[in-house]
Amino acid sequence: MAQVPGRTRVRQPPPTAKGFVFITLEDEDGLMNVIVRPDLYERYYRVLRNCFLLIVEGTIQNQPGILNVLAEGAVGM
Repeated sequence: MAQVPGRTRVRQPPPTAKGFVFITLEDEDGLMNVIVRPDLYERYYRVLRNCFLLIVEGTIQNQPGILNVLAEGAVGM
């Protein structure tokens, strides 16, 4: 489990994603994608929807050139 901080750049709830929400965070090293399950989005709705700066806790999925975080929790600032 890791914590990643960042500034919210994009929030995307695509209609074809079955309730999943995708958030792009930016820090001094670049961009990272956060994948939020529907139940987690409901639980952390206010934080994920309204906060500009986020600390997301979750599992990091690192592929060459792409950093994804499967969210398990979030704190806003």
